[in-house]
Amino acid sequence: MKALYGRNALQEGALGPESRALLDDIVKSSGATNPYDLAVAIRERLRDPTEFTYDADVSDQAARCTAASIVECFAVIRAGFCQYYASMMAVYLRELAIPARFVEGFLPGSPDPIGTGRTVRSADAHAWVQAYFPGYGWIDFDPTGGPARPELAPIPSG
Repeated sequence: MKALYGRNALQEGALGPESRALLDDIVKSSGATNPYDLAVAIRERLRDPTEFTYDADVSDQAARCTAASIVECFAVIRAGFCQYYASMMAVYLRELAIPARFVEGFLPGSPDPIGTGRTVRSADAHAWVQAYFPGYGWIDFDPTGGPARPELAPIPSG
């Protein structure tokens, strides 16, 4: 894969054979020719419920995962929670030399029944990704498909 923005910023071993093969397949099958379309292709592949299962408790999968990298582990077990999804997408974007960062925060919570505020609980914690596109800035991507933050209007292709 050709770097789009310059030098690869990943540490050695961030991708293993399974995660690298999946990234190669995403890039090849997407037909994307620009960074934004590649980011969308990665997000949509991770949201595919026939390939990945959202599971907050992956302790029963631990025996199947001997990889040192959470990204490689997720590529093998294909089950995990928002941190797994966001880690994989951020690493994939960086491997493609698209500036990306892992973001943690909270979902909006629920309306407060006694006022005009909202109640945010620890169960509302969430992780997603931001990718940087020159001229547009940091754009949110939620590869889990959750309601973490509203997606911004898409950047035109090309």
